[in-house]
Amino acid sequence: MKRISDLPEEFRETLRRDRQQKRLHVKALVDACRRGDAEQFFKLVYPYDGHPNFWPGALRAINRHIPEVTPAIQDAFQQAWMQTKMLGLLVDSNRELCRALRVLMPAYKGEALRLFRGAGALERKRAAYGVSWTASLSAAEEFAQSYRVMPTGSVVLETVAPREAIIAAIEYPAPMTEAEKVELELPPNAKISEYHEECEYLVDRSLLGPVHVLRRYSSTMPTDLEGALSAP
Repeated sequence: MKRISDLPEEFRETLRRDRQQKRLHVKALVDACRRGDAEQFFKLVYPYDGHPNFWPGALRAINRHIPEVTPAIQDAFQQAWMQTKMLGLLVDSNRELCRALRVLMPAYKGEALRLFRGAGALERKRAAYGVSWTASLSAAEEFAQSYRVMPTGSVVLETVAPREAIIAAIEYPAPMTEAEKVELELPPNAKISEYHEECEYLVDRSLLGPVHVLRRYSSTMPTDLEGALSAP
């Protein structure tokens, strides 16, 4: 494996610029948390396209320096979470993610819940469950169907999550009314993805009890492609 010092100078300069950009972005985000500046915070966390992935460093900085944030910051982060839907895939530590979510999301105050998750079968094999779960079996089924394209197929998982494992309940805004659709000049019968049916809960897998496989689905990946992917 090559050392960074062995790389061409232009590559090293790109790496230096990326690191500097990440540091400045993380610092600005932490400062916005401290000031309670929800508008600036939202600008920094969404959209994040075009930035080097600053989230691992941002979560570590929040966990180190920010014990709590204002409700306005929590609302801004929740809006970013709902609109991006991919933040959990951008971090390298589930532990850091869950710890930061307990600061950045309104705390769950309910009781234990029966929850479901649609995922790739490999996730079940590794017990590396993601943070997003749902109270809707049909929503979990839809996710599981979408993961059937993976070589090992997919599963619907089920657990009874104790209240201490549930970090937050995602509060989606009210569904768009017909009047609002008319005002936006949407075509008749336009399908709007508003995600209300997901009934999403964020869960810390380290605090879960037994997780069961409710259903398994075989892979829909073509056999020739699956073989090519598994070849050495």
